[in-house]
This record gives sequence, C-alpha cells and structure tokens, in this order.
Amino acid sequence: MKKSAFLTIVIIAFAIIFSSCYKEGVYNPKQKISKIYEQSYFGLEEILSPKELSESWTWDGNLLVKIEYGPDGEWYQILEYDGKQISKITNYYNEAIEGYMTYTYEKSILQKIEYFEGSTRTLLAEISHDGKKISKIDITEYYDYIEEENYINKNKTQKENTLKLMHLFISQRNLHAIQKIRHKIMSTNYTINYTYDGDNVIKEEYRYDDGSIETISYTYDDKFSPYYNYMNSECPVNGKNNILTMLQQVYYGGFQDSFSGTFTYEYDGKWPIKDIGEYMSNGSPEFTYIYYYEYLK
Repeated sequence: MKKSAFLTIVIIAFAIIFSSCYKEGVYNPKQKISKIYEQSYFGLEEILSPKELSESWTWDGNLLVKIEYGPDGEWYQILEYDGKQISKITNYYNEAIEGYMTYTYEKSILQKIEYFEGSTRTLLAEISHDGKKISKIDITEYYDYIEEENYINKNKTQKENTLKLMHLFISQRNLHAIQKIRHKIMSTNYTINYTYDGDNVIKEEYRYDDGSIETISYTYDDKFSPYYNYMNSECPVNGKNNILTMLQQVYYGGFQDSFSGTFTYEYDGKWPIKDIGEYMSNGSPEFTYIYYYEYLK
C-alpha cells in the first residue's frame, strides 16, 4: 500500500473528526483519555499478546496537546491551536519532524486540510458541508506512486508509525478494514460521501477515479464514546455512540471483497473502559483487538 494512501486516510479522519459542530476544530470531552492499552490475537487461536501501552495523551487544561505512541513514545504528535481550534498537527519520530497537517477555516467552519512533507504538499482534502455536517470530501494526492511505493516497502517503521496515526483518528476498527482491503485500489483522486443518522455516520461511500467503489456501514450502541466531539465533531466516524458493527465492501475491476467487525464493550458508568473488536474477511475470522481505556481523574 502506498505511503500517501495512509496519509490520505489520516486526513480524511481528521476532517470527519474535526467537523459537524458549528465551530469546528474544538475538542473538550467530559472524560479525557489519558492512556490506551492493547492486546490482540489472530484467527481462532485466542492466544493473547501481552498487554502493552499503545497511546499516552497529554492535556493542557482542556486542550489535547500531545499524543505519544507505544511504550517508548518515540513516535508522537504535537497539536497546535488558534484559540481553541486545531490549526496544525506535527508528526515526530525520534525527535525529527516527519510531516505536518494544516487546517483552514472560514467563519469557524473547516474548509480544507493539507499534508506536507518538508515544503512539499502531498495531499489536499477539500471539505463540503450540508448544514453543520460534512457531506463530502474531495481528495487529491500529489506524489510519484512508484517512488512512494518503493519508499514504503523499504521503510517499515514509517509505515507502522503512519498506521498508529490512523488508529488514533479513525479507530482500530476502521484501520483494520483499510489495511485489509484498500491496498487493492490505486487511485490518487476520489470523493467520499457521508450518510448520517443523528450524530452518527451510518454509511461512507468512496468513489475512486479508477472506477472502484467502497462502502462502509455502521451500527451503534446508546452509550457515550470517548471520541465524541473529538477535535470538535459530532464524531461521525466514531460517532456520538460506540460502534457495534462495521461492514466494508469494495468493488474493483469486476471483483468484490468484504470485511466486517463486531464490537463489545465494558463500561464504567456510561463510558467504555474495554473495547473488543472481532474481525472477519469474506466470512473467515481474521483477528481480534482489545483496547483498554484510562481517563484523567
């Protein structure tokens, strides 16, 4: 899968996560995540990996200012704001800048997100709204895909770090679907359309310039998601509520693939403290991920 494609999904996720409320780009949850731990196993083995620290979140009052990934925190992000609105997110690995995203607003409404590596823009996401909610995102990628393909194959660390970035903003359930299927689509321009039920996105439709079509459908519970209003959204990907099921279907070159997830939760009051995601590919068990959430006291 192309490095730029990973960044595309990151941008999409931020766009969704940062929008829907009247003043976009603001995130001030009642329960603030402090740490996330994870475990996993593949297929039907049910042999759990050791529980390890996945993410550490740092807050400055009501602003999320830093996210560190993994137990060593070598890879991290710094979040910058214009007032309370997110304006820039910079990605670091071993103290070196890998790239950054900028956010452009008009009258407090998100208009576009751009990703840069050095001074080179590698991706543009242009945002359309229906009222106060995102209705469409037009994506344009700028890169030599052969060069990028070679780069990502040689640099597995970069690939793993980008996946960690994706996990934060799309959630692991969407990330695994992306990893499993989207590598078969080779487009540099595409459009995403969104269908809502209240504050939850129940369908995403991707239309690629190579003719491929992808849909992702969701159902939800009635409990609070810790990602609600994440970076000031009605949290359409993760939703106001927690996802119970996900079905991803991709149609490309006369073929069809499907990938699904089923999710169960343990709660402390109204907030999840444990999230179990079981994934299947074309009807066969693939893997299970378990996440544990800790909140600021």
